[in-house]
Amino acid sequence: KPMVDFDSRSSPVVILLTSLVQDPSSLLHNFAPHSPIGSYHLQPAQAAPRTTATSQKSDIVLVVLESVGRRNLLSHLKQLPTLQGLMAGGEWFDQATVTVEESSRSNFAITMSRNPLLGAVAETELLTKRRFTPFTSVLRSGGYPTHLFMSGDLGFEGVDTFLRHQGFCDMSDLHTIPCATHSKNDSPFWQYMSYVTDACTFDAAANWISANRLPSFVMIWTGENHYPYSRTGRGTGSEADYVAALQSTDAA
Repeated sequence: KPMVDFDSRSSPVVILLTSLVQDPSSLLHNFAPHSPIGSYHLQPAQAAPRTTATSQKSDIVLVVLESVGRRNLLSHLKQLPTLQGLMAGGEWFDQATVTVEESSRSNFAITMSRNPLLGAVAETELLTKRRFTPFTSVLRSGGYPTHLFMSGDLGFEGVDTFLRHQGFCDMSDLHTIPCATHSKNDSPFWQYMSYVTDACTFDAAANWISANRLPSFVMIWTGENHYPYSRTGRGTGSEADYVAALQSTDAA
């Protein structure tokens, strides 16, 4: 039985303190399996326009905007014509929440459709031997090739190793995506903060879809809106840098 049922609206403070006083092995026993994400969180805030049913499959593209919450997106939407167009003709989700503002926790929640816990260790490092059912398994069983493209570094907190163990899909990140422009933000104190431009990531995804010649699924995880919000060098972390990074992603 899960240690905490998130549908019961348990106190995050209790969850955190409980996780910190237990060793990883007991944590693994107590909160495995993680509770599935509720159906409410999986409902799109805006559904795509429905067309006449057809047996022909089409490509599926899931875009995850790094560090872009609903409030930030909507407050700057008039400056983002591409995203405006995509939202008008697609589906976007604004109900899913993550207990810790961290990419690896968000990655776990999205790819495994499970609630992460508010603890000291990310699931991608703690649950390396657990088996989950990633949503891509359903797509692959339906004949869809699947691929994850991330502008940043999938090595952060063992995300790459965790997803391979789960059989999530093929993966590409800043180490394998062809790109002449890198934002090098790593330091001795903060690693895994560099990334390729989102334009390169979208180009790599488009080229992969074209090469497959089959209806495909791609998950694109952007990077330019990760702090300090810089496209080609060190940003200042300002609001102006954040908006400029959003516009750069939109143009990609």
